[in-house]
Amino acid sequence: MIISALEKFVVITKFRYLPAQINDKKICPFIDAYNFNHENAIKNIPTDLTVAEFAEYLTNDKKFDAEILRDFADWLNFDLNTIVEKLFGTIFYNERELDVISDRAANKTLGSIGKKFGLTRERVRQFESRVIQRFEKSYFTCRHNIFCCVYAMNDGKEIITFDD
Repeated sequence: MIISALEKFVVITKFRYLPAQINDKKICPFIDAYNFNHENAIKNIPTDLTVAEFAEYLTNDKKFDAEILRDFADWLNFDLNTIVEKLFGTIFYNERELDVISDRAANKTLGSIGKKFGLTRERVRQFESRVIQRFEKSYFTCRHNIFCCVYAMNDGKEIITFDD
């Protein structure tokens, strides 16, 4: 009984001290984003609650899974800039790779990019292929899926996905 009350207090306290930038946002997009990458889903939460109101909701809820909600509270303490920096650090090994991908994203041809960097079209394609493989690996193994975090911070509005 005492351990259960202490666990509940710890979880509620974690939710009360989340970053200020997310307090007024709806909790549901964050729950959706969390559930996307986690096996133990959070369920049956009222859709109209904000992140700040969620702590009060937990105070009145007698039956919540403290372990899952503690993990969710820890997950909510993300900094999007740090996630992007970490993702870019694992994807791009040098500036040239970043430039090649930026040019490809701008619909430049392999030949025009190759000419710019003194590379063959095949070499540019190889750069692109390796970066995409690294991105896929990072995307599926990162605790904070970049697209899910942006989705949550954007109040659950549609964004691009990995397939895009």
